[in-house]
Formats: sequence, structure tokens, C-alpha cells
Amino acid sequence: MVQITLSPSKIMTLNILYTRLITRVLVLPAFTILIGCSPKTADQSGTPTPTNPNNATSSDTTQVLVVNEGLFQRNNSTLTLISPKANTAVTDLFELKTGLKLGDTGNDIAVYGNKIYVVVNVSSYVAVLEKSTYRLLRQINLFSGSIARQPRQITFAGPRAFVSCFDGNVVVIDTNTLNQETVLAAGRNPEGICVSGDYMMVANSGGLSAPNFDNRISVFALPTLNFLGNITVDANPTTILAGQPNEAYVYAKADYSAANASWTRISAQSLSVLSREVIPSAISAAGGDTIIQLRSIQQNPTIAIINTRTGTVSETVWPVVKNIQSPYRLIYNNKSQEVWISDSKDYVTTAQVWRFNKFGALINKYNAGLNPGAMTLLP
Repeated sequence: MVQITLSPSKIMTLNILYTRLITRVLVLPAFTILIGCSPKTADQSGTPTPTNPNNATSSDTTQVLVVNEGLFQRNNSTLTLISPKANTAVTDLFELKTGLKLGDTGNDIAVYGNKIYVVVNVSSYVAVLEKSTYRLLRQINLFSGSIARQPRQITFAGPRAFVSCFDGNVVVIDTNTLNQETVLAAGRNPEGICVSGDYMMVANSGGLSAPNFDNRISVFALPTLNFLGNITVDANPTTILAGQPNEAYVYAKADYSAANASWTRISAQSLSVLSREVIPSAISAAGGDTIIQLRSIQQNPTIAIINTRTGTVSETVWPVVKNIQSPYRLIYNNKSQEVWISDSKDYVTTAQVWRFNKFGALINKYNAGLNPGAMTLLP
């Protein structure tokens, strides 16, 4: 894919770069040194060697797709396919199957129906692949005139995909025709997005206006797409995960201080906050009635298991997680109860994805690309 220069370029570039740097300052205070470095290219052989230092085993063969973000404005995002049955990790799958570069700063990935959707932020488009062959079906460019919308995350309901965009909108895409249906106005710099019951909700972080963050969750009715109102949470909400029908959980980073981050349960139906707690820095993922959360990333990392049906929370220490240099994203396989955590390492070299069983024992580690981020299961 061709790298896109944003307009107005200087202002947007500085704002995005600031956001990426401040987001990672919790895990790497000296991150700014990477700006002058040359990125190392991921192994293109398609057969990186996994390692299995532990005795934990698993019979689950579910494949995992990983979006490697690459480095900002380097046009080097990639896609890794991890195949536990074959014990391989293929990087870069996108280029191998399409002959094209994925683009600049891949942010999200999801499987819906017979298609795979990859959200590429700075290049400002969504790549749609055929699930069975990885053939490129459509490149959906997301621009307002000549201005990049900067898509962030994606979710689905019925025949629609909803893409949050940093320009303050949610783009609605018809999943059958892959055409853009409409654009919904949200708040400042929407990021996390989810569907729960009869509602679509998007978290407006205001991240490009730091320290003047947004603190609203915009709520829309389904299938009418009517805007119903906002739910006020703490500043800088970036992650929103569906809970029980019509409810969601929101992680707000506040000023990026671990002491001020919060975890809030909200109701879209009543447009209200149901509960709130202050938690340390965390990354989260949902699967079935369970939300898995890696907390206290820098100090003594723990795994919190949240049962959204009963509201119970159990928290345990997984000692092996301390060996992960820079935990970045995770996914949860509710069928096998396995947790996959990406490790960005030093942010300038190719990294890994760690696979754990439900007891916190390491099953395997797989090589990935540069800054492995969003992941999705391929059932």
C-alpha cells in the first residue's frame, strides 16, 4: 500500500506522534530514542521458529492473526499468522497473499462472517480479506475529502461494520457490499468501540488534544443508528468491551498515570454509570461472559478474570508474565481458556506473542513482527 501524507501534515503528524509516545511512556520511559533509529525488518521466510520453554501443552489448534503496527510513518505494518497445529508463525501474511504492503500503523483486526477486516490508522483504510484464502476483496479508503479520517477500531452488528475514526466520527460499512453506508458524529478522537445488546457505543478519548482529554461514551441505538446521548466517565477512555446485554466496561487512562486509571461499568439503556474502580495500568480482552485483564503491567502483574454475568472478579499472579518485556495487547480464547499476550519488547525490533493456559503456565512463544498489537482468533 502507498503511504499517505496527512493534511494538514505537520500538525497531524506531531499530534499522532505525541499520542503514541505518551501512550507508551508507562512501559518505556526512554521510548523517544527510537525516532532516530532504523527499523529492523521482520523475517519474511514464513517459518520463524517458535519456542516452548515450559512443559505446558494444549490440544487447541485455533489460529491467531496478529497486526504488527510497525513504526509510525515507516509504512511497515505487517500481518502474522500463528498456526499452533503446524507450530509456525508466518510473517508477513498480507504481503505474501496480496503482493502489497499493509501500510502505516495497523490498529485493529477482526473476523466477521467469511471476511477478515484489518484497520490501518495512518494509511486511513480498512483492508477486507477473504477468510478462506486471504485474498484482498476491498480496500475501503476512509477520507473526508482529502483529509484522512484515521480509523482506529472496528465492531459489528447484523450487516454492518462500525469503524471509530480519530476525526470524530464512526463510519458505517455494509458488510455485504463493502460500501460506506453513512457517517455518525461522535466525540473527540473516538477509539474503543463495541456492540452490546441493542446499542453501539464508542469511547471518545480526546487523545490528540492531550492533556485536554474527552471523557464521554457516545451511545447509538441499533438498528436505527439514532444518537441517544453520552455517558460521562473518567478522562481519556480508550478501551470499551461489551458486558451483559446493553452494558459495557470502559478503561480510562486519565493522564496516563497508573494511579489515576479507572475501570467503569456502564448501561447504554439508562445512559448511566453502574460501578467504578481505580485500577493500575491494564490491557483487556473479552470472550463470552469473561473479560481478562492484565493489571499492574510494570510492577507486579496480575491477571484479573471478570465474570460479566455474575460480576465476580478473581485476581491471581502469573509469575511468568513478569518475563514479558513490554506487554502490549492480549486476547482470550473462551473455548480453551487460553490467554495470548503480545510483547513489543524495545519497540524497534521484531517481537513475540506469548501463549498461556488458564493456570498461567506458558505453552509457547511465537515470533511476530514489529510492535505486535491487535490480535484475533481464526476459529
